[in-house]
Amino acid sequence: MLRLYDAPLSTNAIKVRFLLAEMGVAWQRVPTPMGSQRAPGDTGLSPFGFVPVLDDDGFVLTESNTILRYLADREGRDDLYPRDPRGRARVDERMDAFVFSVRSALSPVEQGHRAGAVPPAAAAALADALEGFDRLLAGNGTATGAFSIADCCIAGRMAFVRELPVDLARWPRLDRLITEMTGRATFQAALR
Repeated sequence: MLRLYDAPLSTNAIKVRFLLAEMGVAWQRVPTPMGSQRAPGDTGLSPFGFVPVLDDDGFVLTESNTILRYLADREGRDDLYPRDPRGRARVDERMDAFVFSVRSALSPVEQGHRAGAVPPAAAAALADALEGFDRLLAGNGTATGAFSIADCCIAGRMAFVRELPVDLARWPRLDRLITEMTGRATFQAALR
């Protein structure tokens, strides 16, 4: 039985729960605090002390995007993570671009928003990242033209972007993707 160590508010855990709901795979939730909140000397399952962690009968994975790739492969879901090298490369490209360009630019804006003021340089860096990322996305509400693990990756983190001072209308493909993905019943199930 798959066990997922997660926390309800972890956006990385949300994307894994979203994929699990999409695939209809049975799994067990193990509620786990977010962040490095371990007692001294406790190695835990994750070397970094973060969630999610997937335990598949003793095979443990600690990185959310790796978990997405593994689960799609484990279930033979070529529709979610193609075997074809070009199709797979498109999915990987979207996931990597999101993590390395968008997510890294998003964090300072989130931190500034929580502190009460988003630094203009952070807002500009995020706008630049979203501009480039929007050009990568398909125009049909998905990352690549068909629902894939890339959509789970993006939606998990971007589900709450509308709470930030960000005008998504500037990036219509991303706006549509977020709307489409967060509106899915399986995404809503992942939030619960």
